Amino acid sequence: MAKGSTNSFIREMPLIVDSKKAKELLARFQAGRQLYNACLGEIMTRLELVGNSSAY
Repeated sequence: MAKGSTNSFIREMPLIVDSKKAKELLARFQAGRQLYNACLGEIMTRLELVGNSSAY
């Protein structure tokens, strides 16, 4: 990918949360990861089926 012509920057800041919020965030991130992987797996399966079909 080509580098953009405009100047930009990224600033990272630490997220300060208590242990209860950290546990909740981890659970939400894990659920999001699992949903993403399930959707990706379904897409890959359907793509393979389309590629293998005689109509394609």
